[in-house]
Amino acid sequence: APAAAAPQPEGWPLVVFSHGLYGSSAGYSALCSEIASHGAVVLALEHKDGSAIYSETDDGDASGYQFGQDTAVQTERRVTELRGVVACAQQVASLAHEGLQVDARSVSLVGHSFGAATALCAAAEMQRGGARSPRVRGVLALDPWIKGFDAESGRQGAPAAPTLACLTQSMLYPENERALGTVLRSIAARTPAQPVLYTEALGTRHQEVSDYPSLQ
Repeated sequence: APAAAAPQPEGWPLVVFSHGLYGSSAGYSALCSEIASHGAVVLALEHKDGSAIYSETDDGDASGYQFGQDTAVQTERRVTELRGVVACAQQVASLAHEGLQVDARSVSLVGHSFGAATALCAAAEMQRGGARSPRVRGVLALDPWIKGFDAESGRQGAPAAPTLACLTQSMLYPENERALGTVLRSIAARTPAQPVLYTEALGTRHQEVSDYPSLQ
């Protein structure tokens, strides 16, 4: 269907989504469609850091999941890719719908699992970029696997934006819970007037954020 007229002259609000390990952009179609249905343009990446179950570009560069990767190196590449998509959001959106206008002056970042850590890191980096970077409207961290975020040293800093972390029981193991708590406390300290919420969805599993349970 053709894109509807944007509700504001600058264009539709922008959301960028980052998948988790063994993920793909297509594997979160229900989630991204739901977000889009509330009035946003959602751009979902397929990362080339070896975390995607399969990835192929138009020039034939194909790769599958790669075991034994350095998560710090992966995170750095993921953040670079995410920021690259944000920087050319209008061009990417136009590939899907000619004339589709996106307000790329600000962005909301959403991620699942490793993608949630990617979104948090990217938000922090974009804010350190100052006026050159789009404003981060908020971060939605879905069942974060926080391994890629250096919470203890604070080397990566923390974003100063409204943040919602939604956890399933499978990711509440002590190491991950402590690291995520450190990150969220740091965000809350930087944004005392904005919401930073840490929630648990009872009776849920890690993959239920994606399409995979329904496919099975």
